[in-house]
Amino acid sequence: LPPNMIIKSVTKDPVLLNFHGGGSIVSYKNILESIRADAYVACSEFIARWAERDIKQVNNVHVVYDGVDTKYFRPMKTKRESGKTILLFLGAILFWKGIPYLLKAMKKVEDKNIELWIAGTGTDEEKAKLLAKKLGLRNTKFLGYIPQKDIVKLYNACDVFISASPEEPFGITFIEAMACGKPVIAANYGGPKEILTED
Repeated sequence: LPPNMIIKSVTKDPVLLNFHGGGSIVSYKNILESIRADAYVACSEFIARWAERDIKQVNNVHVVYDGVDTKYFRPMKTKRESGKTILLFLGAILFWKGIPYLLKAMKKVEDKNIELWIAGTGTDEEKAKLLAKKLGLRNTKFLGYIPQKDIVKLYNACDVFISASPEEPFGITFIEAMACGKPVIAANYGGPKEILTED
């Protein structure tokens, strides 16, 4: 049975389909086209326009931006082990998220007081470490998996949150970092272009 018939057989309520990704859900395109939901929402204009353009029978997608709990993600005092300026990347270590751009950029950083922390795991983690080794980086640390309870402390321990992902659907980590009072650096494209300003 088509997915829309299966869903309608389970519930009589209207079906709302939420898009939270771009190229990563292309493989589900046929299923998405057959669901025929009653309404559609997306996490950014970037993803909404993508869905309307590439998925048949999807139109008038409503944009509902993600939010964060500012009682949890907030500025707090943390102990610093050194006086270095810390750039933080937190997320899945996947090359499509721009990890190679960050590593190659750090190769050009001559100031020894600037350090990049890469927090998270992913399928490209070992390749990223090999690239860092090949580039001879001494100003980059891979922190590995960070438990949820320690993420706020990590945001507050950095000076700048950074990502070079060229196709980020929204960028929840950006607003988490900003809620902790940190400036952020991102590619001027996709979701981040909608939620970040120069000030």
